[in-house]
Amino acid sequence: MQFKLATILAVLTAFTYANPVPEAEAEPVAAAGTLQKRDNWCKVLQNVRCREGPSTSYRQKPGREWVYPGDRFGVSCTREGENISGDATWDYIPGWDCYISAYYSRSAGSQRTCETGLNTCRGPI
Repeated sequence: MQFKLATILAVLTAFTYANPVPEAEAEPVAAAGTLQKRDNWCKVLQNVRCREGPSTSYRQKPGREWVYPGDRFGVSCTREGENISGDATWDYIPGWDCYISAYYSRSAGSQRTCETGLNTCRGPI
């Protein structure tokens, strides 16, 4: 029995050395200035409905009907939509797959810079 166990261990050891795990390749490093912009981190100052499109005529997003003060979320792009208090820009939140009026979104503090540097959303709503 000891001979069988020793033989099995020897064979398994041989297979381990015959099939080494390749080392992970290093991630390529992008040159300075070539990185693409990601989501802007934003918040709201009051409860805001999370909509399926850029208008109050779209229904609230099931499972994520509201965005609350204190919620921190990423905005990836903007879309023109219904004018809310003089602001027709709507922010798309990809993590929740919904829109909120840019009238209610803020970045740091109470600055209205949440949409700075973002592109217009592409494709169908």
